[in-house]
Amino acid sequence: MAVYDNCKETLKMLFITQMDLSGKFFKSSANKSPTSGEFPRRDQFASRARSMIYARLFLDGLGILFLFIPKWSQTIVPFLSKGLFFYILILTGHVVSFLWIGHRWDKIVYFITLCIDIMVLASLIIVTGGLASPLMAGHIVYAVFFAILYPHPLAILPPLLLLPAMAKVTQLMGTEIPGRDLLLLLWYSALDLIIVYVVVFFDLQENARFREAVSLEREKRRMDLVDERQRIAREMHDGLGAMLSALKIQAEFISEISEERELKDEIELLHSRSALALDELRRTVRIMREDFDLGNSLDELIHNMAEIWKYQVDFDAPGEDLNLSARKQLNIYRIVQETLTNAGKHARAKAVSVNIDKLTEIPQWIEDIESINKGHKEGIQLTITDDGKGISGEILREGHYGMLHLKERAMELGGDFFIASKEGEGTCIKIWFPLENELC
Repeated sequence: MAVYDNCKETLKMLFITQMDLSGKFFKSSANKSPTSGEFPRRDQFASRARSMIYARLFLDGLGILFLFIPKWSQTIVPFLSKGLFFYILILTGHVVSFLWIGHRWDKIVYFITLCIDIMVLASLIIVTGGLASPLMAGHIVYAVFFAILYPHPLAILPPLLLLPAMAKVTQLMGTEIPGRDLLLLLWYSALDLIIVYVVVFFDLQENARFREAVSLEREKRRMDLVDERQRIAREMHDGLGAMLSALKIQAEFISEISEERELKDEIELLHSRSALALDELRRTVRIMREDFDLGNSLDELIHNMAEIWKYQVDFDAPGEDLNLSARKQLNIYRIVQETLTNAGKHARAKAVSVNIDKLTEIPQWIEDIESINKGHKEGIQLTITDDGKGISGEILREGHYGMLHLKERAMELGGDFFIASKEGEGTCIKIWFPLENELC
């Protein structure tokens, strides 16, 4: 009875050790969500685990044959009730681990069931001859299972730690043959190391090829996108650009020959608006060709808007290059364009202020701070204020004044949107978004 208690305690300590060490390679084997600039690791755990369930169920079936070998069945008669309990436990664990695939902590659940399997296998090996038992082939099978499902050098730990534990239990039971058991211990340890080395090596090679394929696919998509942008830009320039140029020239000609003052004013207004439309088209073409300078474009936009709506604009932006992507530059440009148009068209403002600031912390006015990536505290804040007639609370709630589009653009940038306004007291709009590295 003392020997049985010692064996049970040894196996218990082994299981606890495996649980402690397993956490070290779950993170490395997990498929992290790729951030910008990083290539994802090809995680095949789900497909491998699903295919492996059939092998495990086949081993469960082989376990029944244990009862048909007279010598072995006589050995386990005293433990038959416990053996039946563990058999049902293992079978249940296999089914549960299979159904758990794809859910949270599926790798940990599967690992625990594998550890239970290998512990039961160790018990069978001990009562059937120790390290010389023919069931030691099952130990190799489970070493392959661990290496395939968790392709990491630490995957060797569960099967490797099992070997000295089984040798120790065999010694306590008095069935040890020192020279033979030492040789078998070294032999199976070497096999475990070889299995893990080969599987991990091929897994690394496969992931390297996968990353290369992902890189090539991203580059191909980027080049296709650039080609499509340039094609559309050419069509816009050659088609719509030519029509606007003709309209501008024709309006200028009619303005020169017209003698009626009222008609002449309208034609001059048409001429100026067509010139602005042509400038906007050229700017859009530059954006699509990724030849867009935000600073100069904003200066030009503010000058044109001030001329159209007859208000004063105070513009302030950082002198340093913000290194923003073309997408972010375009969103900032459209936000300023929308708010300046609203300030003149709806608010009838006399003075407008546009400020672009680079912040090192997330501003306090952001309400939904949980949705912000806190890893990127550095960001850009765009503040636009006017002295117009303001917005009523009802209009704010209904989402007029182009606020919906502004909020959508802020969300597209990964940031947030804020507006404060009272009737007769002007309007203040703030948009903040984080600065982070982008692929393009």
